[in-house]
Amino acid sequence: MSALSLPSGDQSLERLAEHVQQLTKAEIVIDWDRLREAGLQPGQTVVKTRPANANMALGLERTLAAAASTRNCEPPSEPIAFDVENGSIVISTRSGLRKKQVMVIYEVWDLWTRQPREGISNSVGVRRAEDSWLYWQQEYAEQFKQLIYDQVDAEWEERGMGTDRIAEFDGNFVITAAPIVHRDIQRMLTQFRDAHRRR
Repeated sequence: MSALSLPSGDQSLERLAEHVQQLTKAEIVIDWDRLREAGLQPGQTVVKTRPANANMALGLERTLAAAASTRNCEPPSEPIAFDVENGSIVISTRSGLRKKQVMVIYEVWDLWTRQPREGISNSVGVRRAEDSWLYWQQEYAEQFKQLIYDQVDAEWEERGMGTDRIAEFDGNFVITAAPIVHRDIQRMLTQFRDAHRRR
């Protein structure tokens, strides 16, 4: 999404959807069936937006996370979020958005690549260094995978929660999950790469 800002103040979810549609020119679909299950009703759902320098995607995430019912001022029973499906922006519960799964290959080897130590000239030393380097990379990859499990809200198969999963192939992560989960993973990887470059 673009860096266009959202309007500031309290407004209905329907009004927010209209504004986002005007800015993005994308169709907005509100999944009221799922939102009703979470305790929200059409015409009775308020969101609070605040001015910020964040892009629209992040601003919309934060705004939907703070949605509440005007009838009892109660938040929904589960988080509200959005996703992009077939060119439309869908607003629903996180569980509703998780029904769709896609596979994405992430090149992550750059996050733990390091150069072999200098001064190694004989073949035995080189092999030992390569073996140590490979072991170190495998250990780091496993630790990084566990960090994703801990930090990204998903139904990870390895944790016995669902069908989201991470596989490894040729220094890459092959992750099968809902698009909303991939968005969180991409944000996390961007943060790690920024920190990696500052080393």
